[in-house]
Parts: sequence; C-alpha cells; structure tokens
Amino acid sequence: MVLTRSAAKSLRSIVRWLPNEVLSLIMCETRQQDLITLSRTSRLMHNLATPVLYHSIVLCSDVQIALFVKTMEIQVAVARLARYVRRIAFSDPAWDFVLTLLPTLVKRLLAVLRLFNQLESLDFGPFTHRRFTDFLEHARFPNLLKFSHLVEYADTSITSFVQRHHTLTDLTLPTTFGQKTQVGSCVLDLPCLQFFFALIFASADCDLDDGLRLLSPVVELQRIVFLPTTMVLDLELLEAVAVHLPRVEHIFIERKLSPSLTPSITRANAPSFVPNLRKFPELSFLSFSNEPCDPLEHHHLETMSLWTSACKTLCAFKFNGNLWGREPVNGTLLHLNTFDSVDS
Repeated sequence: MVLTRSAAKSLRSIVRWLPNEVLSLIMCETRQQDLITLSRTSRLMHNLATPVLYHSIVLCSDVQIALFVKTMEIQVAVARLARYVRRIAFSDPAWDFVLTLLPTLVKRLLAVLRLFNQLESLDFGPFTHRRFTDFLEHARFPNLLKFSHLVEYADTSITSFVQRHHTLTDLTLPTTFGQKTQVGSCVLDLPCLQFFFALIFASADCDLDDGLRLLSPVVELQRIVFLPTTMVLDLELLEAVAVHLPRVEHIFIERKLSPSLTPSITRANAPSFVPNLRKFPELSFLSFSNEPCDPLEHHHLETMSLWTSACKTLCAFKFNGNLWGREPVNGTLLHLNTFDSVDS
C-alpha cells in the first residue's frame, strides 16, 4: 500500500497510530526504489525515509559518483544529508570494479568525503589514484568502525590512516601494507579490532610475517580471513598466524579468486599442521576452502581427530567443502552440513 497525502490526514491512517520508530525500521527493510517513491508521498514519509536512503552509499560507476558529488556540493544538501551518511563503498561483489575518474572529479569527491563526520564504514575498494593516497595520509573520521582498501601501496598512507582510527573493529587490507620498506618497525594500536581480512597479492617480496607482526599487539582480534591470490600454502598461512596472532578464535582461508590453485589437505600433509594448532589456546573455528569431496572419506575423519586432539578448544571446522563439529560432551566428530563460503 502506498500512502497518499490525503491518507495521512485520515484518522484511520497508519501514521496516526504507528510510531515513527517502527516506520523507520520498516523502511530499513524496503527496497531503495520503493523507499524513494514512498518519500514523495508526504512530508512525514520524506523526513523518515531520507536518513535511511543516505545511511549507506554504494557507488558503482563514474556516473553515480559524479551525481553524488554534485548533490553533496549543494550547501543546503550538505547541511541536511551529511549527518545521515554512515557507510560509503566504492566496490561491488563481482571483483571487477574499475574506475577511471578524471582528476577534477577525484578532487571534488575527496572534498565531499571530508564532510562526513559521522562515517562508520569506508570501503575504497581498488581505487589507485594518487590523490586517494594523499587523502588517507591526512583524513580523520572519529567514529570509523570499518575500513577496506585492496590496493598495494609503496608508502605509509594506509598504515598512518589506520593508526589514527583506534575505533576500528573491522579491517580489510592487502598483506603488503606491513612490508618493512613501508612502515619500518611500527605496530598498530587498535584496541577494538576484532576482524581482519587479508588479501594476499602475487608479489615476490611479499612477507606474511610483516603484515601480521603489525597486528600482534591487538588483543581483541577474534576473526581473521585470508583471501590468497597466489600459491601460498595453507600451512604457511596457519604458521604465520600461530606466531603473531595465537589468541585468534576464528581462522578462514578462502580461495575464491584462485580456485584452480587450491592445494589439497591430504593424509600425508595433515600431521604437519599439528605443531601450529597446538599454539592456539582459544581457537574454536578453522576453515580451509578447498575442493568439495566425500565428507565421510576415511582420511578426513583421521585428520579431524588428529587436529582436535592437538587443539582442545577447536569445536567446529570447515574442511574440503564440508562443515564438521565436535560434540561438547563426549568429543564425537559430527558431519554437520556442506558449506561453500565464509558467511556460511
């Protein structure tokens, strides 16, 4: 049902008895185009829908960015809308998002971004323009909780930006952000960080230890996800985490970008994981995104039994496309379901 101005005046109108807070919650579950239509029906609907429409801004093309900048450059619009923006993203799920923005538009866009004092999530995606490097060097968002940038840089812009935002709880970066040539021997002081997502690039001088060493002082880090794009072995990743982040609770190694390079975990190499698993006092979930296979294959049961014996806190794990769990009372291994993503 679409509310009209005349309906709003009626004693039987929904807006007469339904609280604005409830209407706002309903709008949060409404499609954007329907929300735009609803906002044009009355002043009340407009006032309620506007914060929802501008809460999360996802820009997926040069045209969208240009229109967004043009809107936010209007002084009245900035005063009214900037306070509602909590999330800005320049990426899409297809991983093929490439922008070729004119330098003048980049300059205008960055000037607009500085206006969002209430911003909580910033996803720069694969932006590579030099001006974005300069922006990261000096930008400051007091309420920022999530930051994502997937570009390899040869300077300290990313690290200095992250270091200024002690409020961060979720961080997505390439592992090259911690190379010694960039940040020296500094460490990151992020007391609230709980989730770290690392994209591993194909780089001859990429050292996993450098990036993870910077995170070693982060005591609240609970979940770490690796998305390798190179032939980095699962054992190498687990070993690096065991050395620098032994108190992590969840580890995911996903190979969505390079499925053809996925190494298998076999009966022969499974025991080599045991020394590293013993170093995790709080690890409860471990995921290796390898090729799906028969969940009841004999050596998988052997591997799971071996690993749970090495890590007593390990209660669930994803292995070769299948989810396993350990019964809390008697420790029996159970095949729970079949999964194919981190979000599962």
